[in-house]
Amino acid sequence: MARPTVERGDHRRLDIQGLRTIAVLAVLFEHVLGYPAGGFVGVDVFFVISGFLITGILLRQLDRTGRVSFSDFYRKRIRRIMPAALLVLVVTVIAARLIFNVARSTTTFWDAVWSAFFAVNWRFASVSTDYFAAEGPVSPLQHYWSLSVEEQFYLVWPVVLALVGLAAARRRHAVAFAAIAVISAGSLAWAFWESATAPSVAYFSTLTRAWELGLGAMIALTVPLWSRIPAWLRPVLAWIGLAGIGLSLWVTTEAGFPAPGAILPVVSTALVLAAGVGGQSRWLWPLTNPVSVYIGNISYSLYLWHFPVFTFGAILLARPAESLGMPWLIPVATIAGGFVLAILSYHFVEQPVLRSRWLLGPGRGRRARVAPRHLVLLGISVTTLALVAAAVTVDRVSPAASSAPQSLPTAAPGEGEEGAESAALTELQKQIEAALSATEWPADLHPTLDTVSQEELPGNTAACGGAVLPEDPAFCTFGDPDAPKTAVLVGDSIAQMYVPALAEVFGTGEWKLRVTSMYACPFIAMDVGSLEGRIDLCRTRKDREVQIVQETQPDLVIIGNTYWRASDESGTKAAMTDWDAAFRASLDQIKGSAKALLALPPPVPDKVITDCMTSVSTPADCISSMNSTDWAEMANLQKSAIEDVGGVFIDNRAWFCNADGLCPPIVGSILVKKDQAHITADYARFITPVIRDDITATGLLEGAAPAEG
Repeated sequence: MARPTVERGDHRRLDIQGLRTIAVLAVLFEHVLGYPAGGFVGVDVFFVISGFLITGILLRQLDRTGRVSFSDFYRKRIRRIMPAALLVLVVTVIAARLIFNVARSTTTFWDAVWSAFFAVNWRFASVSTDYFAAEGPVSPLQHYWSLSVEEQFYLVWPVVLALVGLAAARRRHAVAFAAIAVISAGSLAWAFWESATAPSVAYFSTLTRAWELGLGAMIALTVPLWSRIPAWLRPVLAWIGLAGIGLSLWVTTEAGFPAPGAILPVVSTALVLAAGVGGQSRWLWPLTNPVSVYIGNISYSLYLWHFPVFTFGAILLARPAESLGMPWLIPVATIAGGFVLAILSYHFVEQPVLRSRWLLGPGRGRRARVAPRHLVLLGISVTTLALVAAAVTVDRVSPAASSAPQSLPTAAPGEGEEGAESAALTELQKQIEAALSATEWPADLHPTLDTVSQEELPGNTAACGGAVLPEDPAFCTFGDPDAPKTAVLVGDSIAQMYVPALAEVFGTGEWKLRVTSMYACPFIAMDVGSLEGRIDLCRTRKDREVQIVQETQPDLVIIGNTYWRASDESGTKAAMTDWDAAFRASLDQIKGSAKALLALPPPVPDKVITDCMTSVSTPADCISSMNSTDWAEMANLQKSAIEDVGGVFIDNRAWFCNADGLCPPIVGSILVKKDQAHITADYARFITPVIRDDITATGLLEGAAPAEG
């Protein structure tokens, strides 16, 4: 293969700047407006462009000197990438500290650390495959994953080209093409497999994305072939490519991503790049007009700034937008803010650094055209942003401790059950109504968001919910091991979250409670989740739960399941009918082995406390609503299924919500939920009297010791 003369840079390819404009606007609008639905493929467009341009740079050096200078390459990468990236990271960490709660701001700080070392894609991949963390708030730095993918790719590709440099000059490009073709084919094959088996990991993984940069590299390596395309055919290919990109933005499929889902935008981008080899086309005005070119110029800074601006803007502007009746305020203001910061960053950070001698040594750079006063102006702008954020950050925490009682009435020995039930539930409902009217976060809130992960669970609860159930039954049993009556707890983390209360209710008197539930493993005959290997572990645990019930013939089986309907490794929600059939199939396995069955529903999974609790929010901003979820429909299915086999379903909405279906984030000074779906251990202990009374009312609790009161 003859050595090509590669295009020198994006300044000679205005169409590439136009492609960058399409890519960055697609990502921005998808994040802020929610459309186009496929806007996330803008990142794939960036990958192909990057592979094409960076390979061109490396090839020119290889052709000129016969080798690849790692020091020159990485110095230029640092000059191009780091200044703006680090600026956004610093500003984001400061803003997170001012606006977010402590737990979320700490998480953002560590996201920034991983981002600074271009490894955050692996951090997000691991978090996204976690059953619990996936329901938490999105990081304002999540978009940095794509930068990490690119820089990791460029740790390997220059090394490959350096080895290629050992070959004879006339064979170098052929060897390089063969090398990147093999790498890309392997990456694409891996992407197909991992998109089907672990989609969250596949989305962020460098291994599943390398083929996209590789295709851009292959276009750069075959420039002589593309330069022979007839002039009349170039705009045709370019418009076919643009049509493919447009189609991928607006037409989404259920196909796995990035394979096969990213193939259309990647190949389409490659077509546009190939069509532009040898000169600009006058038929590509949408890409080459001055506006598209300028947005393409600032696209890197715009990509960096847009998501933090939207994340923080959505919080700071939520109340003004609602009070003014201007729902468009958030998207308009955050898009405008992103553009303003991108323009400042481009002209006062990116360009001065690129024109300076920084990292190039004396005499190798051009004198900066932007005066130092402009850098001072940028510093003032950033400082002003921080001060504005601080100014609108109002302390919403009450200086006084909550006056609400921190316990509910319990039945004294010999007291009538009906009266005890009425007293506990009535008091709880009073406190729930009071919490719905709260205007400040209590000063003595417990647990706090930064300590909730360290909550103490009774006994060995945490270990018993792990992937492997301990063989010794006593290890996961509460109460006297020789107690004559046994309750077995099955299900997932919803079952686990009730243990602080159930251990008090069933771990006394004639009862013992055996915990067999497993995190992220609902007791239904259906595969749930996407974490590789987790599905097999869950199947094993459910088989073990059934075996324990069949062997012990317990007096009661308590089922606590999530109402999330992720049915398979792709994360696709199961149909209601499929979920119902799977739950009924599991009940059929144990209904003849247990004397009684009891289902405890989860709380309403609406607002995420770690997302909505900020320095500018009030408890009212975190109120969940029954109307915003399909909880009721799922509960009706579960109720019907368990009652059909003679079991009992407890409608526990009153444990968390008022009669209108409104559910506060706090009751008194107790944090109700630690995420979207799980109550805190403190709240479980707090409502133990109500749980005891409701179970007692079913007639299933005979022989339990009376509550202390």
